[in-house]
Amino acid sequence: MRYAVEQGKNEFDDVVQDFQAPFSGTLGAWRLMAMMRFGDPAEVLVAVPEMLPQLLIPTIIFQGSRDPAIPQHFAQRASAPIPQSKVITVDSGHFIPLNSPNVVATEQLSFFQSAAPA
Repeated sequence: MRYAVEQGKNEFDDVVQDFQAPFSGTLGAWRLMAMMRFGDPAEVLVAVPEMLPQLLIPTIIFQGSRDPAIPQHFAQRASAPIPQSKVITVDSGHFIPLNSPNVVATEQLSFFQSAAPA
């Protein structure tokens, strides 16, 4: 991964800082979970496979290589039915955006720049 460094600051510092702000501090992980959790997990997991092929937009899936909750092969299984998807495996646990914000910001910016209409 290549970062453009200017005066000791990489170009993604502002993006990372903006992302981390609401999720920092002692309650940060809880805020992230509350924002992302919806419905009964068992019902949601049953419905997901049906929904994936309906995602007709470019999709990025992050997978933590050390995630104790979600096995690595789940990301590949989720990606397979999505027409324009990409899996990014990150050296992280379950809370990838909190553990590896620079990687997430860099990959998202690159992904959205390449998916943007010319």
